[in-house]
Amino acid sequence: MTNVLPPSPDDTSRTPLLSTHSALVLTIAVIIGVAIGCLTYLGTRQVPTATIAGLTAFGVSVPVLRREIGS
Repeated sequence: MTNVLPPSPDDTSRTPLLSTHSALVLTIAVIIGVAIGCLTYLGTRQVPTATIAGLTAFGVSVPVLRREIGS
């Protein structure tokens, strides 16, 4: 019977899926999109309008956050 050892924790050959900068930018953009979507829904009571507003806010905030936060 052979024992397979898990990879060592200091294995540096693996790169992360997302950089810390990208994860932060996307997380903040999602929060902004959800907030705008919720506020739009509360104002209009229309789900499609709130969805479009939230997605637009997400899309617009990504490049702005990327530039403002820096790398």
